[in-house]
Amino acid sequence: MLLLAKEMLPTSWIPPEDVQRLRDLTRLRQAVRHDRSTRWPQRLHAILAHEGWPCSRGELLSNKGRRWLDGLALDTHVRALVDAHVAMIDATTQQMAELERELRPLACSDRRLVALQEIYGVGPVVACHLLAEIGAARRFRRAEQIVRLSGLDPVVLESADSKRRSKLSKQGSPHLR
Repeated sequence: MLLLAKEMLPTSWIPPEDVQRLRDLTRLRQAVRHDRSTRWPQRLHAILAHEGWPCSRGELLSNKGRRWLDGLALDTHVRALVDAHVAMIDATTQQMAELERELRPLACSDRRLVALQEIYGVGPVVACHLLAEIGAARRFRRAEQIVRLSGLDPVVLESADSKRRSKLSKQGSPHLR
């Protein structure tokens, strides 16, 4: 209470409405992408492995894998499970496309996003994600502060005269990392 009264507490940054909206969209896209590329294919792979049809999970998302799935001789209830999982993968693919259709025009119209796309390897969607998680870059004095925000700074173990770097701290935003 005393720190608050003396105004010694650091201020918290609250993202403006446009950055918060962008953050919501990019985090939703990230969750949908995880479901499409990991969650549903893993479950489908487990069903097929249980039924004695081993395959690689990555092949299930390709056209060749879909043709292979259609040609399998499966029991009725297993076919219903497989079809439901394929439908979920298709639905998440469509949802990702819709989210990206919403993000791409933003990436062309916002000068901050256009500037981020000048970085090698940063496209419109990644630029949206970076802006959403970092926010106003001017609030940081040094680049190291942004590295720390992302949790990509190494842990430094110090004792007497020895100093060594260890794994990444991962103390920052997992969405930015």
